[in-house]
Amino acid sequence: MLNTAIVSELAEHFMEVIWSETGFPVLIYDDRGYIVSATDKSRIGNLHSGAEKIMTGVVPEYAVTKEEADMSPLVREGFSCPIRIDSKIVAGFGITGKLDVVKPLAKVAAKMFDSWITNLTQQEEMKRSEKKFRGIFHNSIQGIFQVTLPGRFITVNPAFAKICGYPSPEVLINEITDVALQLYHKPEDRRKFVSNLLEKGRVKGFETKYKHRQGHLVDVSINAHAIRDNDRGEIYLEGIVEDITEKREAEALKIAKDSAEAANRAKSQFLANMSHEIRSPMNGIVGMIALLKGTHLTREQREYASIISTSADQLLEIINDILDYSKIEAGKLELEKIDFDLRGVLDEVNDLLAIKAQEKGLEYLCTIDRQIQPRIKGDPVRLRQILINLVGNAIKFTHKGEIAIHVTLEKENSDNITLCFTIQDTGIGIPEDRMDCLFESFYQVDSSTTRQYGGTGLGLSISKQLSEMMGGQIGVKANRSSGHGSIFWFTSVFKKDSSVFEKDSSGFSTDSLTFPDTWPRDRLEGMENINVLMVDDNTRCRNMLLELLTNWGCRCDGCASGLEAMNMLRSAAEKENPFSIVIIDTRLSDINGYILEQNIKQDPNLEDIRFIMLASMAERSHVIRQREQQKNNETILSTCLTKPVKPSHLYNAVITLGGIHGAALKEERPTPLPWIFMPESHNDGYKKNSRILVAEDNPINQKVAMSMLKKLGYRKVDMVSNGKEVIQALHNRSYHIILMDCQMPEMDGYETTRHIRKLKSHDQDETGTFNHGIIVVAMTANAMKGDREKCIQSGMDDYLAKPIRPEPLNIMLEKWLKR
Repeated sequence: MLNTAIVSELAEHFMEVIWSETGFPVLIYDDRGYIVSATDKSRIGNLHSGAEKIMTGVVPEYAVTKEEADMSPLVREGFSCPIRIDSKIVAGFGITGKLDVVKPLAKVAAKMFDSWITNLTQQEEMKRSEKKFRGIFHNSIQGIFQVTLPGRFITVNPAFAKICGYPSPEVLINEITDVALQLYHKPEDRRKFVSNLLEKGRVKGFETKYKHRQGHLVDVSINAHAIRDNDRGEIYLEGIVEDITEKREAEALKIAKDSAEAANRAKSQFLANMSHEIRSPMNGIVGMIALLKGTHLTREQREYASIISTSADQLLEIINDILDYSKIEAGKLELEKIDFDLRGVLDEVNDLLAIKAQEKGLEYLCTIDRQIQPRIKGDPVRLRQILINLVGNAIKFTHKGEIAIHVTLEKENSDNITLCFTIQDTGIGIPEDRMDCLFESFYQVDSSTTRQYGGTGLGLSISKQLSEMMGGQIGVKANRSSGHGSIFWFTSVFKKDSSVFEKDSSGFSTDSLTFPDTWPRDRLEGMENINVLMVDDNTRCRNMLLELLTNWGCRCDGCASGLEAMNMLRSAAEKENPFSIVIIDTRLSDINGYILEQNIKQDPNLEDIRFIMLASMAERSHVIRQREQQKNNETILSTCLTKPVKPSHLYNAVITLGGIHGAALKEERPTPLPWIFMPESHNDGYKKNSRILVAEDNPINQKVAMSMLKKLGYRKVDMVSNGKEVIQALHNRSYHIILMDCQMPEMDGYETTRHIRKLKSHDQDETGTFNHGIIVVAMTANAMKGDREKCIQSGMDDYLAKPIRPEPLNIMLEKWLKR
């Protein structure tokens, strides 16, 4: 739209031209139809409003009548021409005079005026378009360019300069004189781009790399077309450039993410398969041990069976923990918060690992500060895993000396307790410059350790992550006290047990409901009369036991050799302050502990002495057999304790041999009773009538399942090896329940169950025995997260994870068969 100033200027110029050419009065009016100027202002007053409007032609409906026209000669002797822009009247002009003269002249003037207006309008449109283009050009976030075919920029916008790393378009145009060599990472890309453009006239989505002014590369996408300048006879290229570096990075990230997810899926599948393959033989081990413990065993045999059972359970937990490594990496591992006995966890670790240490001739020690409240809340499984990793490593890399575990109280408040676990060895040690990398995944100090010692290098990494998840830290330092070896330590934060613990002045718990008689509340009367000599060449072990005996009120002393022990015993007897009990380590540096015991017995002045022998787990059975072969009362005057010594066991032995009756402690940890296969009661009649079908392809697991079911009192048990045999068996006979393995050849458990559920009455054979609603319980080594749900979704009614134990199996069968 032309503005008022332009219209006014044009009108004045028009009046000058018309006036100079004709000499007739000329009137100029505005968009409302009112005269604003005239060449003969004296005549304006003769025009009435109606005449104005007729003359202007703005409002045709205001046309005057013939009578009104006759009254004013100006009306019949005038001509008006409105000036329109975009169909809208912006102004107008009129000429008064005789019509035969004015009208032709006015028409010519009107055409001339319209021509001027049209030209000005086009100019204004061009100015607006140019302004709009300039706005787009300068403000666009995409790069816009014009470049000659040889490769010299004509113009670029600020966005293009920014993409290429230049402070302004002018700097870029001045510095880049050859696009192919200076801007393109690969000059051949420029040649390919121009060739495609000239061939097709337009290129869309051409991707290449520009060299940034700072030296790095920028991924770009170009849309361009060719323009021919007819005036100059040249062809130049213009187009838009988009920086797609972030887009490419996002695509690369997505590809990496997809690859990682695929790798995780593959790893999860591998872990699931590995879990299944490990659990299948473990089912045979655990199942047979359960069957063995249900038979008549001697005390020694039952102890061995219990140790095997405990070790198998620990192995399963380790397997589960290793399989959880992927969860740790994904941040999806959740810690339990349950009440547990700290001493119980340490005893389990000791039972599992002490034998390995003793087989290598290592001394194995474990101590807990007495002020630590043993009942705490946290995750015992993860704590046990860290201890097994660290202690297992200490044993692996130690050839002589000792392994010492010590638990200390680091800090405590009203709600939490922070414990520090220290594992000290006298092994090969770790170079100080390698300690910082020790807790990285798959890292090993030296490649030779893989060949010599084995291992995956995951244990310490898992321990580090678990310790941090438990609110603590982990570290390692050189064992400077012994001159060689390492000291691993880690801290963990635990909640205090919800039970209220009261402590007496000696620091022992007085809560008899939580820990009944685990430790003496007070020094028992008569303990001061017990004089104990501790004979052990390991200073740490000797001092630890002497501290316990002193806290209990005993008089005690210690020495490191058999010769020194004989001298001290004789000297005390001569002074009429004899030792009443001698604690002897079976392995002394100068003499065998058994020989020292015999030497003491052969001395008539030492005949009243009682003995406590400290033996490794492997040696203890030899000592017990030796005592059982003796047909005298020596078994009353001596006992044997397994190392590492549990305080409650030592206390019971001391007060028993010391003649203090009725004060024996209960076990620190109740020993779990083996599952006993009891005779059938009158309520178990359903077992005789229940028919069970077991689908299992592993021969060992078949034997375990069959034996376990027979021991539980089930007599009607059939065995098949795959899903097809299950279907055939159901056609041949009626069953009450199927114990279904999931992975079997030919037809697995999932497919078999779906097949059973789909069969209807018309699918039954002529015997009519097939029961598509039969109870199906998964009995499978698939024990990963989601496996239970998968079994249920396939149509199974319940789920048992291998290894199968008698008690859960019995409960499961009672649940479905007893009703």
